Amino acid sequence: MSIGEKVLTLKQDFDEVYEAGKQAKENDFWEVFQDGGKTQNYYYAFAYGRFNDSNYNPKYDIRCSSGTTPSRYMFYQSGITDTKVGIYANANNLYQAFNAATQLETIRLLNVYETTTFDTAFNNCTSLKNITFEGVIGLDIDIHWSPLTTESIVNIIEHLSTTASGKTLTLNTKAVNSMVFPYTSAESGITYNSWNELIATRNNWTISKASA
Repeated sequence: MSIGEKVLTLKQDFDEVYEAGKQAKENDFWEVFQDGGKTQNYYYAFAYGRFNDSNYNPKYDIRCSSGTTPSRYMFYQSGITDTKVGIYANANNLYQAFNAATQLETIRLLNVYETTTFDTAFNNCTSLKNITFEGVIGLDIDIHWSPLTTESIVNIIEHLSTTASGKTLTLNTKAVNSMVFPYTSAESGITYNSWNELIATRNNWTISKASA
């Protein structure tokens, strides 16, 4: 083996050890940060761009305790594009939870209660396309800044409470208009008739549109 080959081998071995060390250090960080999955207060946890896709790698789902603060401002002005794990908001106030997270594209899972509030939770989420709700949405929700996919819009409507009254869901005008086709069939999106049938299942809600 030549000197050059030896140097290359040593560098490769070093790089492997270095990367393994980095991974172990990151794993230790998230283990402590999330207390082995027991952390329940994420107030401002990922806010103000401290985290981005390169350093945001939670090990556990985000599970908030009940109360008014544990889930507030969680991702306020965050730099991530994908939450990567499920978020269990409990019966919490999601006040500004994702506000101004302009790069956020995907919320993998958002588990809510009928009493969960969404005041300014999604303001200025201008890149958000994918969101999957679990549970029941029982209070006003305004997500009109987001160019949601057909699947996401349908998912939200299907999780609106069937018993709530006087509540409003506000969606992005362009997102809704681009998914609804005035034909009997469509390659993507849903037909106009299917849309009307869908919103009729939640006729106890006002489903409105607004431009971002």
